[in-house]
Amino acid sequence: MLSPAPRFDIYAFIHKGLRAHLMHTLSTLGRCDWQDCGEARAALAELQGLLVFCRSHIAREDELVHPALEQRRPGATRYSSAAHRLHRQAMDELDSLAEQV
Repeated sequence: MLSPAPRFDIYAFIHKGLRAHLMHTLSTLGRCDWQDCGEARAALAELQGLLVFCRSHIAREDELVHPALEQRRPGATRYSSAAHRLHRQAMDELDSLAEQV
């Protein structure tokens, strides 16, 4: 008897890429010489770019992926939707902190 083909994980590749971007930005912020205005501006610009990318990603999942999953299996995105709300709040807070810097 043949084993069934493994299920395709639609989240795996994009979230792996997101984690890499998150870690790269974290590393940039951690290495930054905050006394150097040019370096600080560049690090904050990278953070802003990351936040724009993450917001876009969440919007696409919420608008395109989650409705399709919900149609197939109601309730399937309950956890993800709650996580997205928390992510948005955290990104808003990071945005505010970056503006203060």
